[in-house]
Order: sequence, then structure tokens, then C-alpha cells
Amino acid sequence: MDKNTLAVEKMKEGKIEEAAKLLNEAIEENPKDAIAYTNFGNLLAHVQDQERAIIFLTRQLI
Repeated sequence: MDKNTLAVEKMKEGKIEEAAKLLNEAIEENPKDAIAYTNFGNLLAHVQDQERAIIFLTRQLI
């Protein structure tokens, strides 16, 4: 299972910190991974960090 998929599973389980770590690793390994940016943006929106969520969600477009 790739880190994006595993991170989504962790989010569903409520393990937000583990999901964030996995997504951060996925982005570091592949800075052009739009899915990882989208997932991280969704995670941030879930924890009510809209400012940072917007940054990650728009980053995927660059």
C-alpha cells in the first residue's frame, strides 16, 4: 500500500498525526505528487486549519 492510501486509512481511523507524517513523507519523496498535496489539504481542513489547507490544495495546481 502506498503512503497516500495508507494516510487516508489512518485519517479514517482518526490517527491524524500518523496520516500527516505519511503525507509529509510522500511529498518529500515526490514533490510533484498532486494526490499527496490534496490529501494533506483535506487533512488540514478536517482539523480546521483552513489557511494551510488552502495552501496545500492550491499547491497541487502548480
